[in-house]
Amino acid sequence: MQDHHEHRLPDCAVTFADQLVRRIRYRKKVRQEVHQELVDYFEDELSRCNDDQTRQERANQLIQEFGDPRLLAALICRAKKRCRPLHVRLAIHTLQIFGKTLVYLAICILIHSIGRPRFSIDYLHYVKDLVSAGKEESINARRYYQEAVALLTDAMRWPSELVDSSPLWPADINEAQLAATARLVSGSEQALEAFERATELPDYWPQ
Repeated sequence: MQDHHEHRLPDCAVTFADQLVRRIRYRKKVRQEVHQELVDYFEDELSRCNDDQTRQERANQLIQEFGDPRLLAALICRAKKRCRPLHVRLAIHTLQIFGKTLVYLAICILIHSIGRPRFSIDYLHYVKDLVSAGKEESINARRYYQEAVALLTDAMRWPSELVDSSPLWPADINEAQLAATARLVSGSEQALEAFERATELPDYWPQ
């Protein structure tokens, strides 16, 4: 990246400018601008020197003051990116967000396609703790409902008179079916009493 101005610079300054610009990972136009800025800076600083020896020493001093070329190139590249026009930065950030979203969706789809569902939360236990927090077990109707279901299961033997017929209206039930229904209800009195006690309690939560 030499131009007609560089013949007035010491070789060390020209070499430093060329090597530094090559380390900048950015557009060619920006690298050319940085190179010209470095040349102008060296020319301005060396214009006060009267002889070649002084110019050489001053150029080496300036190079030392610049510091590590790798770090300097990274800082220059970062500064140039920050100086980009607003519409360019918006376009770049939009594309970055769009790309990251696509990658995220692809990962999610891949996980769902090859993975298996796994429940990490026991929601029944969570609901129980949520409902029963700060409450006494004595107001829980669960035990009476369980007792009623157990008694009803043991006592209920569906009579054949009711199994073999399916009347649509109460008026269609004959005497035998009424008697069978009465026996069924009388045999389930304990279960019905347990249901009644359960309904009198104010709360319910699972075990």
